[in-house]
Amino acid sequence: MKMLTYKTALIVSVAVTLTAAAALAQSPRPAFGDTQGVERVERAQFRGGDHRHGGRQGERRVRARLERLLETFDSNADGGVTQEEITETRQAQLAEFDANQDGSLDLTEYEALWLSVMRDRMVDRFQAHDDDGDGAVTAAEFEEEFARLVNRWDRNGDGVLNADDRRDGGRGAEAPEADE
Repeated sequence: MKMLTYKTALIVSVAVTLTAAAALAQSPRPAFGDTQGVERVERAQFRGGDHRHGGRQGERRVRARLERLLETFDSNADGGVTQEEITETRQAQLAEFDANQDGSLDLTEYEALWLSVMRDRMVDRFQAHDDDGDGAVTAAEFEEEFARLVNRWDRNGDGVLNADDRRDGGRGAEAPEADE
């Protein structure tokens, strides 16, 4: 029985890790340091959705992102975030994970920071999959979110997801947005 429990825990751990990776890959967030991408996403979100999914799904993502922003950076708990709070928090994060205290993060130090920040999101995704709240994700719960993925995203109806199904027609980049 103990081996079955260990195997189950291992399978769930791998499943959660893969789900988190898939969720991050689908995330509308631009790459770290991509300030133009941040501005593009924020403009799209301000207009009522994220740049890939509009409507209620986009609104939920904006709300979730704002909640994470407040949770991370609202250091004085006043319900708002200033640039000063963001800067101070980021400096504190750098100092906390700069193990050799050289003023910069090498890959190992950055990985520790990233895993720390992503842990809460991973737990959230686990809980989202655990429909019955029993602390375990069954195969059915794990598959549920991806059960109709191809049907939902297959824009040309050929039963295969590929570059032709992207909004840009497979050209590899979104059309530039006009500034408003």
